[in-house]
Amino acid sequence: MRKCLPYLMSFMLMAADIAAVIAAILIALSMRNFFDGYIVANLYWRLTPSLILFPVVFASLRLYPGVLLSPPEELKKLSLGVSLVYLTLGAVTFFSRDAALYSRGAFILAWLASLMLAPLARTLVRDMFARKPWWGYPVVVFGTDDTARVLLRTLQLRPRLGLRPVAVYSCHDKALAEDFVEGVPVVNDPEDIAGLGRTANSFAAVSGACLMTEERHAMLDTLARTFKHVIILPQAMGRTSLWATALDVGGLLGLLVRHNLLDGRRLAMKRFMDLALTILGGLVALPLCLVIALIIRLESRGPALFKQRRIGLNGKPFHVWKFRTMVPHAEQLLAEHLARNPALQQEWDSCQKLRRDPRVTRIGRFLRSTSLDELPQLVNVLRGDLSLVGPRPIVEAEIDRYSDCYHHYTRVKPGITGLWQISGRNLVSYDKRIDLDTYYINNWSIWFDIYILARTIPVVITRQGAC
Repeated sequence: MRKCLPYLMSFMLMAADIAAVIAAILIALSMRNFFDGYIVANLYWRLTPSLILFPVVFASLRLYPGVLLSPPEELKKLSLGVSLVYLTLGAVTFFSRDAALYSRGAFILAWLASLMLAPLARTLVRDMFARKPWWGYPVVVFGTDDTARVLLRTLQLRPRLGLRPVAVYSCHDKALAEDFVEGVPVVNDPEDIAGLGRTANSFAAVSGACLMTEERHAMLDTLARTFKHVIILPQAMGRTSLWATALDVGGLLGLLVRHNLLDGRRLAMKRFMDLALTILGGLVALPLCLVIALIIRLESRGPALFKQRRIGLNGKPFHVWKFRTMVPHAEQLLAEHLARNPALQQEWDSCQKLRRDPRVTRIGRFLRSTSLDELPQLVNVLRGDLSLVGPRPIVEAEIDRYSDCYHHYTRVKPGITGLWQISGRNLVSYDKRIDLDTYYINNWSIWFDIYILARTIPVVITRQGAC
């Protein structure tokens, strides 16, 4: 079995945090020096020992190792930690006798740069090392039912969560005939399991099916004495379930389930963020929109914009605006093309898209790959039809494909970008797209929106998953 080195994982994240802060400070001082004169470097050099405050505060917020920490929650804690340290440094320096020599502008710039670079540095470290054999904490999965298998697949597909499955143990007396479950070795000897449990910071993940026996209390007691961390997986909780928080209810274990979309204050914050960012972004994008519209009109006949009927909040239809990326009579051309190429019909049925769509113009192909064709949807955001972040807006023909998930979809405004767009876009199957939309709706928060917006920028620049 592969040797996990969780302390090395924590060290790499800590090094990334410190490197990000140092880079942010150097950028801030360079900008301050370039635009507003000379910086007394020795003054700031004296603050070098204070860099230790960042990993200390981050550690107190449980960012090391950050196991099972969702990206929105990590972003929230990072922002809080960075702000606390800079607030502390600001109070100490500006009340010192050399306060007048420090640049307040440089401090603000360094704080803002750290807020951006710290999450980026952590993302780069995980991209580089998350699939290395030493990354993560070892976890033994107890159970072989559907819940256990979903967990195994999830941990293997998402190594950034920080748990590395090292063994599977069947909770039943009968030894499991399989040697591997989802590629993870099966261990039938309790002594081997005990040996794995004695590994520092080991985890045990127990499926709810294993707790349906009369010996469940003895089993939990044994696991608690063998493993440092024990995770219990209720069978009722799926991958797209609502956010749940464990509670101690008079000595009984309870799960507090909440739905943020029913909180009017959070919805008001989401709407305020939509309006503020849309107005600022719209002012910047207006000249670009005029240029794009002119190029579209020069390349082919027809209007620069087109509208399409989509399904919105509470199932109410609305018209979404986009730059025209197709030739006139596009639907007729598509029908003829699919009739001539049966193999492409399967691709269309699977994703409702074609990688080599004959209807798309040259400028249209560029606009789609860069998502610039969606800039006019900022008008939809101002009108309240769309949000900046949300599930992909669907047409009426797609309602049947959403099946039981459709009632989730209609509970929130669709978005210009969303979890699907940052998870592979057109490389993701339609069923997976529905699953991502449902997960977003059930687990929505303001920080989740901020995380998706931040991830959208590199995805658009690199054209990840674009046709």
